[in-house]
Amino acid sequence: MPDNTRPDAPKPGSSGEQQQQQDNEVKDKERTDGPKKELWDLFEDFQEVGVFLPGFYGEPSKRLAHESLMRLVKTSEDMALAHEIAVNADFELKTPSEVESEDTLHSAVRRTMHTAYWNMVQEELSREPPSFVMAMKILNDVKKAFTVLLRGNNDRTLAKLNEVLDEATIQQQVELGSLDIRGITSYVIELMGKACCMDRDEEVATLKKQTDIVAILRGILETLANMKTDMANYVLHVTRQQVVRSSIAYEKAKFYELKEVSGDNFARTLMWLQRHVPVHTGDPAEQEKPANSEQKTTGQDAAGNNVGMKEIPPPIATAYVALLDSSTKEKDFPELLKLDEGRMHQMRIEALRLSVCATVLQLTVSVIPALVNQPDKRQKLTDRLIVLFDGCYSKQSILEQLEGMWAFVLKNIDEQQPLDTPQATALKYQIGQIATGDSAVHGIISNRLRTLLVAGLIDGDNVPIPGCYQTLRPKVLELTSKLVRITKHNYAVYGDYYAFLINELRRLTPAKESSSA
Repeated sequence: MPDNTRPDAPKPGSSGEQQQQQDNEVKDKERTDGPKKELWDLFEDFQEVGVFLPGFYGEPSKRLAHESLMRLVKTSEDMALAHEIAVNADFELKTPSEVESEDTLHSAVRRTMHTAYWNMVQEELSREPPSFVMAMKILNDVKKAFTVLLRGNNDRTLAKLNEVLDEATIQQQVELGSLDIRGITSYVIELMGKACCMDRDEEVATLKKQTDIVAILRGILETLANMKTDMANYVLHVTRQQVVRSSIAYEKAKFYELKEVSGDNFARTLMWLQRHVPVHTGDPAEQEKPANSEQKTTGQDAAGNNVGMKEIPPPIATAYVALLDSSTKEKDFPELLKLDEGRMHQMRIEALRLSVCATVLQLTVSVIPALVNQPDKRQKLTDRLIVLFDGCYSKQSILEQLEGMWAFVLKNIDEQQPLDTPQATALKYQIGQIATGDSAVHGIISNRLRTLLVAGLIDGDNVPIPGCYQTLRPKVLELTSKLVRITKHNYAVYGDYYAFLINELRRLTPAKESSSA
């Protein structure tokens, strides 16, 4: 109900009252039909709605303040970026046009805006006399781009460029009607040809053939943007080893910031360690190297460079490899490996492909013993199986690929091989058992791969490869290298905290046992 008691209140039935009612209706409509509010706005509007972190080691739940929640998100994002640069061998910077799909709304809007901008440039240059306001801004952007590309590399060339693209000089030439914009762009293109990497030579050559001045200006800016990206990726490449070391220290610091807010609330990490690390006092298996050991071993960064990192104790190595088991569920994945969950999932599929492929080969040799003395045939069959399984990106698709695999294998060994023999029937049955999970042979061969991977994490290079994986050697070494890179980095960041969790488990386990007694 409107307040009519104020001195400035509109009189009932007046136009002022009607206007006020209309304003109130508009506000009500905006509240109900307006755009949805962001998450942070909701927290600000509903302070009574809180976020609670579960307690740890019997402690009560902890309410998380709005500021702490924002800090938590920001810290997590910073950690994710640093981690991605350090462990992703394929990480590189890209321009928006390289990343975005042509079909997205954002891409369509960007293209429309760019087209509109260059149409304005075209309209200015087409006037009589031509206007160079926007062209001068473009040339200024070109100068800034070269300042980045040539800094500390060729000061004399940079000084010459600044002289050619001097804003005051160009303005004076415009006023006198003597600006030679084609001469300036030709000089810029020649300089780009000297400064760019080989991958951009074609773009520069195309620019040299271009005759339309607007197309030339647009091409110069786009190619310079690509050149800046190339330089950033080059710097990232040559400094990657330093980036890895810095990332470990940075992620550690960010993790402790995170822990200040969230406490020791990493239940899945705790359960993961509990499943694989012995906690009972006196257990011989618990005689492992301490997590904070100063002893170092050689690990590799994303580019394959050697980086000194902590040795991984055998129980922790076993815990890491267990995450590659195809039965691992998302809800059981430890929080402190969350940044690598996608990579671990990919390696899990690769491990399953390798074990299935090796099992099929082993079963085939058992049915056709002559293959033992025919390494070329075994390798040829292996290569064909790899091609088949490489297209499988899930456990289900791998198992589905096994249907009819027995016939494919026999025909690849010998096109005249009959498919109605007892040996063919036995092979069909045994390969079928892999798909149903009843194959004892697959269980043994999978276990050998896990043992190999654990040895790779502990001992590094020169881990012996079992005979059943010899024809798959390059793929096995590739998988081992990926796992070593990720786990060494993870352990370098969180090893001390894993030791803390294990010590807490060992401290609490006897108390629980005595209380239950």
